[in-house]
This record gives sequence, C-alpha cells and structure tokens, in this order.
Amino acid sequence: MEDEINLLDYWRVIQNYRKMILSIVIIFGLFSLIYSYLQPKLYKASSTILLVDTGTGGLASALAAVPFLSGGMSGAGSDLKIIPILKSATLAKSVSTATNIKSYEKLMSAVDAERDISGLLTIFVEWPNPNEAAIIANAYVEQLGKFLNNRSLNINYLAIDQAIAPKNIFKPKIKQDFIIACIAGLFFAVSLSFFLNFVEKSKVKFSSQKPRRL
Repeated sequence: MEDEINLLDYWRVIQNYRKMILSIVIIFGLFSLIYSYLQPKLYKASSTILLVDTGTGGLASALAAVPFLSGGMSGAGSDLKIIPILKSATLAKSVSTATNIKSYEKLMSAVDAERDISGLLTIFVEWPNPNEAAIIANAYVEQLGKFLNNRSLNINYLAIDQAIAPKNIFKPKIKQDFIIACIAGLFFAVSLSFFLNFVEKSKVKFSSQKPRRL
C-alpha cells in the first residue's frame, strides 16, 4: 500500500510539472538538432587488408608475388606496428602527395584502423567528401605498402577490399543524437521537478512550524 502511495505521489509531481518537463525536453531536442546541423558532415570510407603469416613453402611464394607484401613476421601483433605507422606524419605526407591534398595534418586526424580476431585490419577514413574519402583510404593502403617495402619492415599484409565512396553520412548522427538529447532532457527535467517539489514542501513545512506572534 505504501509503495502504491509513493508511486502515486511521484506521478502527481510529474503531472504538476508536466509543462516544464515538456519544455525542457523540447529545448534539449532543438539544441541537439541545431548543434548537429552546424557540425561538418563527414563520410566514412574503409579499406581492408589481411595480416598474414608467411610461414614456409607454397603460401609464402604465392604471397610474395602480391604487391605490398614483404617477408618476415607473423600477422599476429603486426597491427601494433601498422596502426602507429598509419597515423604518422610521414605516411600522411606521402598520402598528401599522392592525392594532392595539401593538409597532411587533416589526413592524420581523419585516418584510423582496427583489427578483428580473424586478422583483418580495416583502415577507416572520415572525410567531408565521399569520393575523396574512398580515394584517401585506398591511397593509405598503397602508401603503407611502399613505406614498409622501402624500409624492409617485417610486416606482411594482403589488400582484400578497396574502399568505395560511401552513400550515407557517417557524422553527425542526427536522429541518434536527437533521441539521446531528448532522453537526457527528460531525466534532467524529472529530477528538477522532484527537487523543486522538495523545496516547495520544505518551505511550506518551515512556514507551518514558524512561531506566531501574539
């Protein structure tokens, strides 16, 4: 019975402040939309390479004939070396020259990579232009191979999938951000309602306990 009364009290608080709650949710949602539309639109292109174990025999001979492969170490752990190289200024400058994109600093912040358990390493590029995003991702694969070969680094990989121009905007995620903002606004508004209700009750209680003058 006590739980039911408490739930009813909570509902009454929400009802009393429903206009304020709705207003705050709308404000949070509108702010999220305005912020998202003001953000630069980015497209995400990705190219996939396979980190390989050369081993011995036929497999090593076959892989040796593929461009961008060099002899040496196992694919396991190679990504620990490749990812820092991908994000280096040296490789960014090579890609900048190959793609005629002047700002290599911008390229450094646009590229990233991650490896799955199968040994595939996906190189991501986030860029304002979808066609350029694909060109840059593929250029990174090509320039990475040249970088490794020129320095005789014992890291082996095979280019699997070339990047293609993405059709959809990757960032900002307008719908997702809007929903999150509305939920955050709702939690904030409800919490504020209970706080204001507590303050109001405290004032009433204090006034009732204040001694009267004769």
